[in-house]
Amino acid sequence: MTDALPSPSIRLALNETPLGPSPAAIDAIKADLAGLARYTGRELDDLTAAIAARENIAPEQIVLGENLNVLGLYLSARGGRGGTFVYSEPGYTALVDAVTPAGGRVVGVPLNAALENDLPAIAAAVDGTTRAVYLVNPHNPSGTVSDTAAFIAAVRDLSARTLVIVDEAYLEFMPDFAARSVAPLVREGGNVAVFRTFSKIFGLASLAIGYTLAPKPLAAALKQMGIGAFFGLSRLSLVAATASLGDNDYVAWVRT
Repeated sequence: MTDALPSPSIRLALNETPLGPSPAAIDAIKADLAGLARYTGRELDDLTAAIAARENIAPEQIVLGENLNVLGLYLSARGGRGGTFVYSEPGYTALVDAVTPAGGRVVGVPLNAALENDLPAIAAAVDGTTRAVYLVNPHNPSGTVSDTAAFIAAVRDLSARTLVIVDEAYLEFMPDFAARSVAPLVREGGNVAVFRTFSKIFGLASLAIGYTLAPKPLAAALKQMGIGAFFGLSRLSLVAATASLGDNDYVAWVRT
């Protein structure tokens, strides 16, 4: 398909792919360079439509951008000071690091003996102050993947008590990722949000583009604040992401 990108080193802490982005993404960027003098326009709608088709979800439930930190800050500020955010510890902290400026409090739940999300302990940590639960599956940094049935059932149960945010940044590396995803819970109207990024399997880390599938009220509130709006997104990021979604053969090759 393509040769690995030459690199003097592999930066393990960043989980960058050495395989690079899809050739289709590179071609899309080159073709759009002449438009750098233009503001972002239809490119936002094109990517939203591509994601809606891929995820089988309404466009109004898609919020574009690498917005985990924005989501954490918004949720912390919205309900006033004192809200708690439960997550697995150690874990990726982009969302929970963002809650403290608005008075949020982080509750870390240690991984279990298998270095997995300790789902029963997380459920026990949820109380009336909990603003959201943040889970990463596959987990970062341990790399473990929760049992599919148990994880989906746990997220469903937790979402009856509070918002559950599931970071699936690495799930697309799994051959059965569609079956493992909790995105169907979002489609069903559950109080669940799913984050995906183009920085990992799609190899677009420097372009900082991702998206969140969210309940309609949450998505609408974020968009009302300008999150995912054209002025906050690069044309090149959008066209590269759209092209990447259309190159299924390349993604399958990277996964293999």
